[in-house]
Amino acid sequence: MTSVPEPGTPASSSQPRTGFWPNTLRFIARLPLTAKIGGVMVLLMILVAIFAPLLLTHDPTTQSMIRRNQGFSARNWLGTDGFGRDVYSRLVLGARYTLAITMTSLVIAAALGTFIGLAAAYNRGGKLDMVVVWLIDVLMTFPTMILGVIVVAVLGPGLTNVGLAICIAFLPRLTRMARGVALSIVANDYIEAARALGASRLRIILRHLLPNIMSEMTAITALWLGTGVQVETSLSFLGLGVQPPTPSWGLMIKEGIATLYINPWPSLFPVMAILFVILGLNLLVDGIQDNKTPGMRDA
Repeated sequence: MTSVPEPGTPASSSQPRTGFWPNTLRFIARLPLTAKIGGVMVLLMILVAIFAPLLLTHDPTTQSMIRRNQGFSARNWLGTDGFGRDVYSRLVLGARYTLAITMTSLVIAAALGTFIGLAAAYNRGGKLDMVVVWLIDVLMTFPTMILGVIVVAVLGPGLTNVGLAICIAFLPRLTRMARGVALSIVANDYIEAARALGASRLRIILRHLLPNIMSEMTAITALWLGTGVQVETSLSFLGLGVQPPTPSWGLMIKEGIATLYINPWPSLFPVMAILFVILGLNLLVDGIQDNKTPGMRDA
């Protein structure tokens, strides 16, 4: 005889499992096809950047005047540039520098911007909020690219300074986003209840505000990654970013311009790589946003 569970008993094993991986797999399964394609594109480029040293076929900095501007071959899959260097190896290793600098800088900017924005939103109308809003307004008068150029021009070119420039260029924008999202949460009743129970400001920010804006800030940061790649490659193209002979997509475009009419591939391949990354990020983020707000698909 089958017993009937009494009300209030724990859920049976037949109910859907909860946990990080089951929830993640269900979330991925619900994504539209375009988001899945974008996720695969982004994941592919991240794997290329991580395993770049294992994928190289030549030393990307070795020059050969004999093998300058050669076409596709079994030895040089994507040909050689104006200095006789292997384009494929430079493209692969350039992915590591371009993506690593951009992602690291934006993650740091997102972390700082999130906490500054949360603190300002919690102190809405106070002195801290007024100072933060004023600084954001001042810094956002500069376009992202111009602000990055100013920082690098002051600090000098180099990997570290380019990363710092990207971080500073995106910090006011991410701070503004975090503050705007948090303002709608601060007015909720449970925040007032936490204050009435004597919870500290730090506890309210970390326990109640931060978890509620993490998904939005993650999506916003991912969307800004495409712009971050453009800023990094533009700085390298201008000679303010990664310095030769270290490969970078922006530097490869700059070096390939001299031989553009006789050998366009050293410049075209990094352009296509940049387009591939930005397209993948946009498809992924747009799909995630549509999945979170299904009504937007019909708008």
